[in-house]
Amino acid sequence: MTNEEKINEFVQQVYLTIYGRRVDDLTDVDGVEQIAKTLIWCNLFLDELEMEKEPDGSPTNWTFLRENDAEIGTIATSTDTFSLPDDTLRPIADEERPLVIMQDSSIVSAWDIVDPSQITRRNGEQMRSQRVTYVNQLLVFSRILNDTEIGGTVLTDISVKFPRLTSSDTSLFDLPIARQLLVLGTAKNASLPDIVQGGLSPSYAQKYADLLEGAKMANMQSSEADEAVTDDFSGIGGVGF
Repeated sequence: MTNEEKINEFVQQVYLTIYGRRVDDLTDVDGVEQIAKTLIWCNLFLDELEMEKEPDGSPTNWTFLRENDAEIGTIATSTDTFSLPDDTLRPIADEERPLVIMQDSSIVSAWDIVDPSQITRRNGEQMRSQRVTYVNQLLVFSRILNDTEIGGTVLTDISVKFPRLTSSDTSLFDLPIARQLLVLGTAKNASLPDIVQGGLSPSYAQKYADLLEGAKMANMQSSEADEAVTDDFSGIGGVGF
């Protein structure tokens, strides 16, 4: 299928979900306008998916958008900030996988990824003195990078952004995300400005919510942190007399 055919099919699926019928003609003025609006509503829904959170409040890092040990650039000067590539959504925080700076295939420094409130410590504990956080498409380091790090390559696990849907780019449809979730999410956003709808029907809203939670649960099955392995002393009995 061509990009045009893929988009037309998607627009028809969204329209059918909302109104129970197909668009009569996608080539006339109204049809072209419907396509343009559907692209906008879909991309707004992608903004929502990128902001989804897990029950513990941590961000949902979709596994199909994750890149491990991604080279995100080179340190050019002595600085305490570093710009992330435009297609990078955020670095992924994992205590077992810190951000590293490498020179000639050797790690010269490693940095714990923390939230902005933890970038500096005031309690005197320096067990983890090197920290980095993410603020407005910038990595912010807890200290100025030194001469051994300048010229080094920054590697870390990242989540990239969803590719936005345009008339010339339909790569979004190649991702392993449920097509019905994309359709329902876009239809949800398309329905909100339509005062004639008067609100989503309970079954419509519930179906979308169930699909979203199902997608997040499937995502967690392959992205949960390893469980801690502890010693089991249950077999030890008391001292006999």
